[in-house]
Amino acid sequence: MTIPFLDLGAAYRELKAEIDVAIHRVLDSGWYILGPEVEAFEADRY
Repeated sequence: MTIPFLDLGAAYRELKAEIDVAIHRVLDSGWYILGPEVEAFEADRY
């Protein structure tokens, strides 16, 4: 029995639009550390 590898390319293609928007939002804001995106991420995780 073989276990298939995770296809990260396929996962990215599926979520590409959402990921790209989030990346551009962070880059445009200049908040790479801390800031509202990290705060929202942490609030969603806990």
